[in-house]
Amino acid sequence: MTYSEVKAAYLSESFDLVNATQEQITKLEAELERTGDEHGADWLQSRYEDFKYEMDCMLADCRAEFS
Repeated sequence: MTYSEVKAAYLSESFDLVNATQEQITKLEAELERTGDEHGADWLQSRYEDFKYEMDCMLADCRAEFS
């Protein structure tokens, strides 16, 4: 995922954000903080962690179903 795609996923609140790397999330957080959007920076990391957790749960369900 490119940085532009990460930013677009954040802005559209897309689950595609789950495909970003932590480095990309950190870079976008820094950009949001520089522009004064500290709420957005906090939300971004929280949402990213929520999406990662949800993806882990979906994968666990698939593993259980097909094992």
